[in-house]
Amino acid sequence: WGLRLSVGFFVATVAFGVVYAFDRTAAWFPLYAHRVLAHAHLGLLGWLGLTYVSVAEKLWPMFLLAHRPTNRSGPAAVGLLASGVVLLTPGLLFPVPALAWVGGIVAAGGLAAHLVSLAANVRHRRRPLELLHVFLFASSGFLVAAVVLGALAGGADVAPTIRTRFVTAEVVALTGWLTLAVVGHAHKIVPFIGYGALRAQGVSTGPGGRPLLFGDLFSPRLARLSFAATAAGLVLLLAGVLAASPELVASGG
Repeated sequence: WGLRLSVGFFVATVAFGVVYAFDRTAAWFPLYAHRVLAHAHLGLLGWLGLTYVSVAEKLWPMFLLAHRPTNRSGPAAVGLLASGVVLLTPGLLFPVPALAWVGGIVAAGGLAAHLVSLAANVRHRRRPLELLHVFLFASSGFLVAAVVLGALAGGADVAPTIRTRFVTAEVVALTGWLTLAVVGHAHKIVPFIGYGALRAQGVSTGPGGRPLLFGDLFSPRLARLSFAATAAGLVLLLAGVLAASPELVASGG
């Protein structure tokens, strides 16, 4: 259900972008910042975020061999996030602050359920934690930061320039959440796919002559370096946006 809904949000995100492409005289970004913000949340939460939240509910129990006593947090995460985006996007687009607040609170509830689901899988795991979960924990930190920054952008009594920093930082934090999660899962999923493809071709031994293992299909050292560089870059980007420092943003990039 989550993936079906995310396809609908994907179509809406693309259609939104088509408006920019075909109406290049409207100065969308400087004149209609709230519309750009609605577009960003539609894509990051409704399309990419909902896709990841839905797929994670299948992957986490498999990777951790986790047998949770209940799975209510998973459907709650999908349902609340999708419902929240449906309310949040028009609230930001038109703009209607009350509707945006309701949508934001509902979507935040869905993201909280997502984190509860992660904690439940970790708690009831039958396999040890590994590098993937370092990515996930760091990713979760960016998700919490995004929710806090979004609340500050919507409710803090600050100057417009500071509010713009909060909004931009929220988008960066949401991007950090998804980036770390996707890169972390890639280190599990790509070897899994590659292992099956190699075995189908008759490859049964690894480089050292022993039976082929998942660990033969990626470098732990490079994987750790991938985490360190990606996480450090995202932290610098976030700090650079909040401090309005081009040097930090460039270093993070």
